[in-house]
Amino acid sequence: MRFFALLVVICLALLPQIAARQHDEATHQHSEAAKAQNTVPSTPKSIADGANAYNRSCASCHGRTGAGDGPAAKQLNPPPSNLVDSEWKHGTSDGEIFAVIRNGIPKTAMKGFASKMTEHEIWDVINYVHSISPQPTK
Repeated sequence: MRFFALLVVICLALLPQIAARQHDEATHQHSEAAKAQNTVPSTPKSIADGANAYNRSCASCHGRTGAGDGPAAKQLNPPPSNLVDSEWKHGTSDGEIFAVIRNGIPKTAMKGFASKMTEHEIWDVINYVHSISPQPTK
C-alpha cells in the first residue's frame, strides 16, 4: 500500500512536466478552445478597459505597443510574442487567445492570468489587442 501511495505521489509530481513536454512549440490550433466565443462586444469602452488591463499586466513583457519588446523581454527565453504581427503560434481564434491568457503557455514565461484577471477583463484585453494589431493569419 505504501508503494502504491508513493507511486501516485511521484506520478502527480511529474504530470505537469509531462504535459509541458507534450505542448507543441510549432504553430498549432487548440480546437476545443477555439469553440469559445468572445462574450464582450468590441466597443470603445471595452477597448479602453482592455488597454488598462494590458498596460497593467501585459506590457512589461509584450511592450506598450505589443511588439514583444517590454522591459522584461530581454531576460525571457523564448521571448514574448509580438502581438502586432500576423503570427499566432497557439491559435488565432478569440477562444484560443483567451485560453493562452487564462492558462499560460507551458515552457515559456507566459503564465496564466486566471487568478489575476476576470473573464470579462481577458475578453477586454483580446478586444484591445485586436484594435492594435492586424488580424492573425490562419
